[in-house]
Amino acid sequence: MLNSSGALFGYWIGPIILALFPSKKTLLAKTAKIRQSERVPPLSQLLAVWVDYFAIQAVLFVTIGFFTTNELIEMLCTTVGFLLVYFALPLLCGGKTIGTNLLRFKLADPQGETPSRKALLFCAFSLSVNKPGLINGERSGILSHKKVGQLRRRSRDVCKKRC
Repeated sequence: MLNSSGALFGYWIGPIILALFPSKKTLLAKTAKIRQSERVPPLSQLLAVWVDYFAIQAVLFVTIGFFTTNELIEMLCTTVGFLLVYFALPLLCGGKTIGTNLLRFKLADPQGETPSRKALLFCAFSLSVNKPGLINGERSGILSHKKVGQLRRRSRDVCKKRC
C-alpha cells in the first residue's frame, strides 16, 4: 500500500517539479547567445588565472623550491613568473597563456587584437601584486596591510579601464 501511494504521489508531483526546470529550447537559445558573445565569463577568467598561478608555482617548486625557503626570493621569482606568463607569453603566442589556451580563449583588447605591451605589463604586475601568495610579502614585512589594500584597489581600478 505504501509503495503504491508513493508511486501515485510521484506521478502527481512529477510535472510540478519538471515545470521548475528550463525547457530544452530555452537552454539551446541561451547556449547560442553565450557562444555568439565575445565576452568570457568571470569564472572562466579566474580559472585561467588559477591554472597559470599553479603552473608558475609548480615550476618554482621544482626549480628553486628545493634550494631556498626565503620568502622574498620566492615572491620575486613568482613575480618574474607572472611577468613571463602574462607579458612575454601573450606577446609570443598571440594573446594566449597556459590557462587561457586550456580554456580556449585569449587575452584581447576591445578591438579583438593582442593587447599592447603596456597593458600586458600592467596586468602582469597587477596579477603578481594581487596573487593569493602576496600574503608572503605581508608576512615578511615588505608591505603593510594598508599598503596592500591600496595597491589592490588601485590596480583593480586601472585594470578595469585598460584590460
